[in-house]
This record gives sequence, C-alpha cells and structure tokens, in this order.
Amino acid sequence: MKGRSLISRIQRPGIKPETRLPIYVPDRRSGRRRRLRKWCWIALVVTAFLYGACFAFFPPAFLPPLLIPLVIIAGLVIWALPATHRSPPIWIMRSLFISFVVALVAWPNYLAISLPGLPWITLSRLFVFPLVTIFLGYMSVSKTVRDDTRAVISDNIIIIRLLLAFVIIQLISIPFSGDPFDSFQKFLIDQVYWTAIFFLSCYLFRDPRFITRCAWILVALAVWLSLVGAWEWRLGRVPWAGHIPSFLQINDDAVLRTLAGTTRSGAVAHRVEATFAVSLGLGEYLALVTPLIIHFSLEGTSRFPRWSAALILPLVLFTTINSGARIGTVGFCASVILYGGLWAVRRWRIDRRSILGPAMTLGYPAIAAALLSITFISGRLRQIVWGGHNTDPSNQARIDQFHMGWPKVLSAPLGHGVGRGAQVLGYYNGDGVLTIDTYILRLALEYGMIGLFVYYLFFFSAVARGIPGALRATDESRKLLMPLSVSILVFLLGKSVYSSEYAHPIPFMMVGAICALLTGNSAPIPGGRAPFGRAIRNARIRSTNVLSNHD
Repeated sequence: MKGRSLISRIQRPGIKPETRLPIYVPDRRSGRRRRLRKWCWIALVVTAFLYGACFAFFPPAFLPPLLIPLVIIAGLVIWALPATHRSPPIWIMRSLFISFVVALVAWPNYLAISLPGLPWITLSRLFVFPLVTIFLGYMSVSKTVRDDTRAVISDNIIIIRLLLAFVIIQLISIPFSGDPFDSFQKFLIDQVYWTAIFFLSCYLFRDPRFITRCAWILVALAVWLSLVGAWEWRLGRVPWAGHIPSFLQINDDAVLRTLAGTTRSGAVAHRVEATFAVSLGLGEYLALVTPLIIHFSLEGTSRFPRWSAALILPLVLFTTINSGARIGTVGFCASVILYGGLWAVRRWRIDRRSILGPAMTLGYPAIAAALLSITFISGRLRQIVWGGHNTDPSNQARIDQFHMGWPKVLSAPLGHGVGRGAQVLGYYNGDGVLTIDTYILRLALEYGMIGLFVYYLFFFSAVARGIPGALRATDESRKLLMPLSVSILVFLLGKSVYSSEYAHPIPFMMVGAICALLTGNSAPIPGGRAPFGRAIRNARIRSTNVLSNHD
C-alpha cells in the first residue's frame, strides 16, 4: 500500500462505504534504526564504564585531564541554550565579581581545602568559577550582553588582538612543556583568572558607577590589609597561625614557611605579609592601589572622600615599610611621581586660567629629581626605598638567575610551557627552595621572547590609550583613566623583581576598566544610569538657553 493513505475507503454499489486498514508492509529501515540505537546505547554504557574506571584506577595526577570532556560538554550545553532578548539579572554577576575580588585579597590563598589530585579549593575559586559560568551563559542567551560586549571590543580592537595573541602563544607552548598535563591545567586557570576577568570587566564596567564602587573596594581592602599588617607586626607572625581549622590546613612546605614568618637576612624585624604568601605580594598590591588613593584624595567629589583617602595614604605607606618589600616602596614613589606629573598636565589642559597647572608642569621635572635625590642622600630613606647591605643577596640572586636563564630562553623560541619557568631555570635559594624571582625571565622561559613582547605590549597599549583619554577627561568617571593607567605602569615596574601571578586578576581587571571607559558610546548596563547623562542634560539646557536668548 505504498503511496496510499493509511485508511482506505471502498465504495460498493448499494452498500455503505466502509473503512479498512491497508495491507501491512514492514518498513525495513525501522529495524536498522533500532539496531543502531541499541549499539549507541551499548557504546555509551561501555564508554561511561571505562571513563569511571579511569577515575578509580588512574593516579591523582591524571584526574584534571579527565575533567576536560565534562568541561566541553558543559560548554556545549551553554552554547545550545535558547536565545532571548530580555536583559539578564546583572546584579548576580556584580555580586559574584565583588565577592571574588574581596576573597582574592582579603582571604589567605593558602587557607583552602586540599583534595587528592585536585587543585586547592580556595575561597576565590568558589566565586570565580560560578561567575565565569554565568557570564558565558548570559553571552549565549542574551543578545543585549553580546552587543554591549561587542561594542567594547570593537572600540579596543588592538588590545583585544594582543590578548588573544598571548592566549594563542600560551597554548602553543604547552606541547613543548616537560609536563604537558600540568601546563594545560595552569593554562585553563589563567584563562579563568585573566582572560575571563578581562572580558567580564569590559562588560560590567560599562556602568561608571560600578567602576567607582570597585575602586573604593580596592582601597578599602588596602585598609583591611594595613590593619591586619599592624596586628601581625605586633605579634611577630600572622594572627591566624596556630588557629587554622583542620579542614583548611594544607601540608605544604611553602605554607609552613608563610605561617612561620620571614625576616630579611641581617635584620631582626618581622616582614609583614598580611593575607599574602610573601611580603612582596603585599607590597605589590599596596603599590597597585596607591594611585587610586592619591586620585580620590585629589579628585574626590566631596570633602569626606578626599579627607578619608588622604588619611589612608600614610597608613598604606606605614604598612608598605613594615613589609620590607622594595617593590612596595618603589611603587609608592613611582605612583606619587607619575600621578603628580599627569595631574599637573591635566590641570593645565582643563583650567587654562589657573597658574597652578603650568607652574607644576614646568617645575615638575625639578621636583621629581629632588624627590629622587632625597631617597639617595638620606641613609634611612635609601635603606627603605632602595635597600642596603642586607638586600645584596637578593640582588645577586636575580643577577645569577638572569645569567642562568637567558641561554635557556634562546634555546626555546616558543617557550618551555605554561608554569614551567622555575623548573626550567633550576635555581635554588639558600634554603634549598626552587625559585624564580623576576617575572620578565619567567615570561621569557615559559613563552619565549615573542610571548614576553606581546604580554608587555598588551598592557602598554592600554596605558597608551588610557593616559591621553585621562588628560582630556572632564567627567568624574573618565578621570579614573589616570590612576588606572598609573597602576598598570607600577605593576609592570614591580614585575622586574617579583614573579608571582597571584594578583594578576587585578591588572587585567584594570585594563578591562580602561577599555570600558574608552568605549565611544559607553552606556550603563541594565539597572544603571547613563554614564554621561548629566553632561548631556547640561548640554541640552545650555543649547536651549542659547536659542531662547537668540529669539
């Protein structure tokens, strides 16, 4: 009955039409489909059994690569979500973003849950992974989120291309690693903490109020670290040493050294670390935040923010000195000199009638030279800023590492793999600890000279766009371009003597903020006011007044 309908009506003379089923003809394709479906189910069950057996029988070092299929499946599920034109609830991402920043700085990274074969489950990771997952979900389902993010990307295409080029260089270096599994795991972590945080910042910081709020949160965290540092300085150790719950204790030599505290060779005083693993990390963060504190003390919207920031500055300087980290003191001096010079130039451009801007701009080279001269003339200041005889071992160690590392850099133009810089260098300090002290050398060892060049060009390109925008800024939001650009320069300066990547999400966040502020048609994300609404409203009022006067 092929080609006929399922039900046939037969007309006979004198008899009412009756309905009957057609002759049954078996479909040969249905059996083939059933057999194919049965074999697919069998293959799925066997694959699931073998996949579970790998988790049971393989050593813990193989567990992270086994999670890759699950990550791919999760990505496909997010990609297949249905699209909608509704604006998603952005407050969820904002809350998780702020929680991640607070957890990254205010909570010690070494107080974490350690499971066999898995990375440390830190407080920051408990926030960053849901944050990135939700952001990817919003990008998949919301056209508004995609359009807003695309607007920032299109206005900062050079910065985006440099970032993507660095990611590709990271990926290419993995096959050349001595431990590809470990390098790939660290590569994924870098994409979450660096690349994803950058794109999140590009989207969330389209609302200038949120940028100001996060900047004040960074300043508040500096106050928190200073208070913890003062308590630690009095005790001679971190306050939570000896009071850590058992489920947060990690049996690692580096953690034990951090809890025991450190002192510089030839000195007795304890070096303040606060929530960071080493005092250099504390000094780096305080140097990053110093331009923001100076900015709020000079450009605050009212007296209370200005005076609050002015009182915070000496507290941060006191903590930086107690840390004994030259990266902090040099960063503090660089912040004052760089921000002061740019502020004078901007004051001259904005207020042509004032004599303060031209006077400071023309006399600032002499002022900066005098400030630097004081740090060399005064014995106490020279000891604090540049170090003395007790810092000679660390200086010599960095020189020795450069002599050891550059031949290995030249021998591998594509690098030795993500996170393998210290192992490739093979330098051990006086305590027998494998270490690498300079991030420039670490970048060159891991990604080659091309990766080193692209990494620094990424940050310098953001500064090259941020400083001209700051000098032309007239509204409160775009004035933040100046401290953000100075903070990035201070960060790059500190990387010449400090190789840790723990605080890297903050500079990537700052670059994302610069890109958002430089977006041509910047507008707040749903739930916020227009960033330049007041300026537009004032322009309309002025144009109306001009027309009325003309009439």
